[in-house]
Amino acid sequence: MVWFGFIILLIAIKAIHSASLTALKCSTLQIQPPSISGIEIGSLTAFPVYGFEIDGLQVNPIKYRPVTVSVCNVTITYNHPGWDDVIHTQVWLPLSGLNARLQGIGGWGFAGTCGDSAAALAVAGGFAAVSSDLGHTTNPWSARDWALDESSGHVNFARLLDFSAVGLSDISGLGRDIAYKVYRSPPRYTYWNGCSTGGRQGMMLAQRFPGAWILAGSPALSWAHMIPAGYWPTFVMYLLNSYPSPCVMNAIAAKVVEACDDRDGVVDGIITQPELCDSNPLFLVTKHVDCDDGIDAEITLEVVTVAQRIWQGMRSRDGFPLWYGFSRGSLWHGTNCSSADEIEHHRCTPTPSPIVVDWLSLFVAQDLKLDLSNLTYSEFEALFRLSVAGYQSIISADAPDLREFRRRGAPGVGHCGSGPGAEPMGLLGSLATWVEKGIAPGILAAVSEDGSLSRILCPYPTVVTYLEGDPEQPESFGCQ
Repeated sequence: MVWFGFIILLIAIKAIHSASLTALKCSTLQIQPPSISGIEIGSLTAFPVYGFEIDGLQVNPIKYRPVTVSVCNVTITYNHPGWDDVIHTQVWLPLSGLNARLQGIGGWGFAGTCGDSAAALAVAGGFAAVSSDLGHTTNPWSARDWALDESSGHVNFARLLDFSAVGLSDISGLGRDIAYKVYRSPPRYTYWNGCSTGGRQGMMLAQRFPGAWILAGSPALSWAHMIPAGYWPTFVMYLLNSYPSPCVMNAIAAKVVEACDDRDGVVDGIITQPELCDSNPLFLVTKHVDCDDGIDAEITLEVVTVAQRIWQGMRSRDGFPLWYGFSRGSLWHGTNCSSADEIEHHRCTPTPSPIVVDWLSLFVAQDLKLDLSNLTYSEFEALFRLSVAGYQSIISADAPDLREFRRRGAPGVGHCGSGPGAEPMGLLGSLATWVEKGIAPGILAAVSEDGSLSRILCPYPTVVTYLEGDPEQPESFGCQ
């Protein structure tokens, strides 16, 4: 299931001299630990790494390409005095080719960092790179080994605060301090680059600790709302006792896309403005779907109702909207099917996101054994409201009024990339041109994952609009 469209925020929020680094400077004896207010350094290690080969990770949008880098690897272990935390921050400094820029790299899911692959790609581009585990293991899918205090069984707020915001404020300071000590010159420009959790981190930096230029993709801004609401599709299936397969749900989505495709003037398999799509899938009831291998599934009223309620978004028991739904036409990954019978009779197994499950059980209910499949409507709504009341001010990065902005993104593109739509290209370069030369991007070039579709993306609140000419060419589109 696509969580939400690929939204890009380029934020100009400050600024220094290019230098080179010899391996002799890269040692624990040569680099003095940082002295930064509010943190206590436990250890610092530094050593050169030569010819490190890895599939470098581009986080906005997600793509991989092989890189080989030689770096000075500096790792700082520290804590906040009086807190139950231990944080590891890693700074990678190019041994050559430094471009006088520092790039902070965000994480994903529950992980504070995307690991060596993202840092390596940044270094390959000439950046010094800094990232942090934010005080816990880097498993993006689970928080079970750090969310709760071992003795009390309640939320460990020191670790949660580090993950939410506090640890973010340390990253840039540590990275700039190490770069200055090694190169004898501070970075001229400091950037943040992150998607999903990394996007939320970027927006948190913008709102609470400004001082960097930020590229935030698919930001999980309203974490306290959207994460518990992520259980809504599964809850709807339990309510209706219908568990359709991805094959059937994607067939419904394809028919809706087909019905709304021409609303933007071009038939290309993409719904450019989902809010204009009002196709009612009830006409699909009793239709049959060929799910390969001779599996024939009939679309029932319950299945169509599942789709409608997912698109509608989470509602309270009395029908009040609580959170946004998924765009019509979004791909479905909400169940797993192990037999033809399960597909034909819509009895597949729900597969809610483990991030959603851990958030609700560990942070909201504080109950390791909570069985979400047995929740009543009242209980689920109560968990949602408790998440908002207890955690919005801690972890959500939605202080600006971005309600309308959420409705925009890259049409047909999933969370942090993928999907049939055209993905934005050269985002970090566009941001750097804006910051360093004062030239804001009027549009962004975009190409689909398979290279078959070229488009432009427009700055909010304008929308990509077909003007005239060959719809296969991006020049045929404008921003209106």
